[in-house]
Amino acid sequence: AGNKTTYTTYDICVPAGTYYLKVEDSNYQSALKYTFRIDFTSSVYSEIEGNDTYQTATTISDLSKEYFGAVNNSNDDDYYKFTLPKQGYFTVAFKHDAINSSYNYWRITPLKPDGVNAISGNMVSAGNETEFTSTSKYCVVAGTYYLKIDNPDSVPQSGIRYTFKINYTATDYCEIEGNDTYQTATNMIKMNADYIGCISASSDVDWFKFSAPIT
Repeated sequence: AGNKTTYTTYDICVPAGTYYLKVEDSNYQSALKYTFRIDFTSSVYSEIEGNDTYQTATTISDLSKEYFGAVNNSNDDDYYKFTLPKQGYFTVAFKHDAINSSYNYWRITPLKPDGVNAISGNMVSAGNETEFTSTSKYCVVAGTYYLKIDNPDSVPQSGIRYTFKINYTATDYCEIEGNDTYQTATNMIKMNADYIGCISASSDVDWFKFSAPIT
């Protein structure tokens, strides 16, 4: 607007290449001079825009690092792909700058290898909630999984940067999600050992199977 003298865009994450900037009038033109600057930060730990589907998901190559991105509008979906080498569980740590609003600006959903169905439930983050770690432990077998970050309430997005980290622990002693019936029960391979599980939604049911040895 004419009465707004400075403006900084949201983060735009892109691969190496040549890009263009277009400046044009919106409604009125006063022939006043404007100035601009492109601030560039090199990082391999960011989303690559165009990651609006699981097929074009940004690959998380290093699980020990934080990654960042931005939901730039209510229709922007960010997908990430990561591979777990062994059976175990993971949590998601998520944070962002504060927004003076209690609306949910971000929804974080871990997805199964099909890239469509949730592993079990999702998390939401309000504008005034600057960071959290998922209480759910997502227990899975070795394989490739996806993380979807979108705007659940269709509130106007400001493109504020978010960061997240997938905290992964390998273990044989945890439930394997999808164990919602006795036919798909997680097999307990060892007795006298603590197992990890999580009821991550009101509809979630966990079944375990074990064999009692002959005495």
